[in-house]
Amino acid sequence: MEFASFVLRSPALSHQAEISSPVGSGKWYKGAYEPIVSKELFKEAQEKMAVPPKSMPGTKTKEFTFTKLLKCGSCGSGITAHEVVKIRKVGPKQYAYYHCTKLKDFSCHEPYISEKGLIQEFIRVLKDLTIDQLKTNKQIYEKFEEYRKFRSEVLDIELKENQTNEVDLDNISIRKFSEYIFEKGSREEKRDLIGCLNTTFYLKDRIISG
Repeated sequence: MEFASFVLRSPALSHQAEISSPVGSGKWYKGAYEPIVSKELFKEAQEKMAVPPKSMPGTKTKEFTFTKLLKCGSCGSGITAHEVVKIRKVGPKQYAYYHCTKLKDFSCHEPYISEKGLIQEFIRVLKDLTIDQLKTNKQIYEKFEEYRKFRSEVLDIELKENQTNEVDLDNISIRKFSEYIFEKGSREEKRDLIGCLNTTFYLKDRIISG
């Protein structure tokens, strides 16, 4: 694996080689040979490999928000996640992607989905969540009551300022609460909210079903 990583990181793949003296000088010249890969593909490969090193033994690995909550809709394997660091002019940024573990079918071709896309799918699924289901989790229901009280107070101020009697109930709906939790809530709150549906979720073609 170390040798493969060394080869994939070598600029010689894209028609460049480092001047031998001194090594590490950062000086490059164009090789007089046909490049194995294009410069664009080489750059993309470096971005894909620019991930944080694996944790040392005895240290905690990163816990992704939505792992162990989903199964692959094609083969029934679990859904895992990994981070990709994309290099930008303003600095690197980490993105999480979820995908099938392929434990039950190594040939499974379910596509990856970004965490942002997965959140939008969960918000769609949670639109059918009821108050009774929220009540199955005391902490989440109390959070909802706090949110509803806050939104009601804000709406009351808006009504007085706008001199209208119309109340936008959508602003205190469960859907809006779900959006709020996924944007501002902790990892545990997000998982607890999803757990209120008390069902097994499957991910297929980037779409969640229960």
